[in-house]
Amino acid sequence: MSKESASPTVALVTGANQGIGYEIAKRLASEHPDYHVFMTGRRKEAIEKAASELQEAGLNVEPLVLDITSDDSIKSALDIIRSKFGHLDVLINNAGILSGKPEDSIRQKLTTVYDTNVFGTIAVTDAFIPLLCESTKVRRVVFTQYIVFLSFPHTLPPPRAPKDEAPRSHQDFYRCNCTTCHKAGFLHMRLASAPDDFLLLKPLDPYNDLGDYTVYEKDLHFLFCKTCGMRCFIVMGEGEVANVDLTTVKAGADADAGAGSGVEKGEEEAARGKDGAAAGEKSVTKVWRPRKQGWVEGKKFGSYLSVNGYSVDAGQDGFDLREITEKKWIGYCDWLELHSEGSQGTRHDRPWEGGAY
Repeated sequence: MSKESASPTVALVTGANQGIGYEIAKRLASEHPDYHVFMTGRRKEAIEKAASELQEAGLNVEPLVLDITSDDSIKSALDIIRSKFGHLDVLINNAGILSGKPEDSIRQKLTTVYDTNVFGTIAVTDAFIPLLCESTKVRRVVFTQYIVFLSFPHTLPPPRAPKDEAPRSHQDFYRCNCTTCHKAGFLHMRLASAPDDFLLLKPLDPYNDLGDYTVYEKDLHFLFCKTCGMRCFIVMGEGEVANVDLTTVKAGADADAGAGSGVEKGEEEAARGKDGAAAGEKSVTKVWRPRKQGWVEGKKFGSYLSVNGYSVDAGQDGFDLREITEKKWIGYCDWLELHSEGSQGTRHDRPWEGGAY
């Protein structure tokens, strides 16, 4: 059969033998039967085992050895795909490491990390550009857009849950010490009041239209853009679609407009006409937001929402990642340390060593 007569959408996912890479490959092959997904990894035995699990489930995946730190390995993988299909439609750079060997010096550790996460990723992308240019598939770009409200100037929350009379001290910036968050460069922004402070403009059905990685018996959703893989926000709890006037809506009392917004307070809602609002009428937008009724803050047993700080547009009034970092507003949370006897809770002066899992 010629390459022309058999033209599946060809996708390649690096670091796909486990974790997020494995789930991405699984999701691509599950949702797109016309995809041929190359699952790559540097260890032949590991990637073949991972691929066989999905093949047994009837998914169209193929294992391929690819060590992104080896030019020879990259060329070998490139030649195989070129020979078999002559093009590549989707490239997902997922492979990466957290740190070098424990006994290595800091210089050796940084060299290892950069060689893999930076130079290796660039080398793979550069090598596969010619095959990507041979793709005849229609490119689709899906944007995730939302508004968040933050209170500035920021004050650090108390070490334990705030009292009822200080609800807006719930706002928190922190980095979880798990390996996944480190690899993804994930800065959590825990909003003061999620139902008041978060408006999702697109898509309006996040659980179905965004990538969804679930934990805690599928109650906690890690939602990410299906196009670029950026993790956008985490949510546990019910949501609702509402018509909101964005020219008047603002977060809870005394909160200045934060990242991605410069709008004021208000709650009036009405349906948008086909041609928009006439002069003097309210211009409303359909949004998805956390449902306020029944919303109880609490990550494990209640409701929870946090936004990836790096997915928020820079340059917005009141929001400056450098200021947040330099003023040590970012907490460093290690799950094991947080729940150990005598724990001092989250600390803000320096990160914890290593990952919790």
